[in-house]
Amino acid sequence: TPGGHIPVVIRWQRMSNTPDKRPLKVRVALYDQNNARLAQADERLLNDRHVMPHEWSLADRPLNVYMLTAPDNLAAGTYELRGLVYDANTLTPVALVDQANQSIGQEAMLGQIRIATK
Repeated sequence: TPGGHIPVVIRWQRMSNTPDKRPLKVRVALYDQNNARLAQADERLLNDRHVMPHEWSLADRPLNVYMLTAPDNLAAGTYELRGLVYDANTLTPVALVDQANQSIGQEAMLGQIRIATK
């Protein structure tokens, strides 16, 4: 509902044997049908033990929870959730890859949600 909390849960996996040692952050955002970003949450990318991705094993599958707050004036409808990983120091986006190690761009579509009226 408008003004309510939107929990977003992401399970991560390191894909490279030569991991990037930069500190990383994740932006999870809510977008409308016109591609306008309406809400976002930015958090450091860490596993359950607060360890950075370059220290994860390839078998690790950490689970992170991000909490968005829907704007109070949000109209009822369908919205898109997207995620972006970026360098915490330079703010440069990191290229994402799928399980076949193929590039899928910088911002991933995480899913759609339906907002109801209050």
